[in-house]
Amino acid sequence: MLARGRRDTPIRFERADVTIGDMGTEDEPAWSEVARALASARYGSSAERRDGAASGAQQVATFRVDATATTRAVLPAHHRIVSALGNWNITGAVPVGRAETEFTAVLARG
Repeated sequence: MLARGRRDTPIRFERADVTIGDMGTEDEPAWSEVARALASARYGSSAERRDGAASGAQQVATFRVDATATTRAVLPAHHRIVSALGNWNITGAVPVGRAETEFTAVLARG
């Protein structure tokens, strides 16, 4: 797990609003902001990023934020994190004590 660290990375949590199109299939989701937070972020090391790029692996990051009613309600299947580096699909959310929540995410491609 990530140590508390400095909260110097501004992020947004967004929820997918999925609609069913005329053909009965899901349209591309519309994303709406549900919260903003300052996060302590950790990205893979430069060696990990090079190895990942060579093998086609995904970029992984960990974001730790203060636990609030809103951040505790974020679900990996329905939310994403948006940072200056891109859109991150949340793969895990773990409470860290009562004061923090840690999110693991992969950089969305495309």
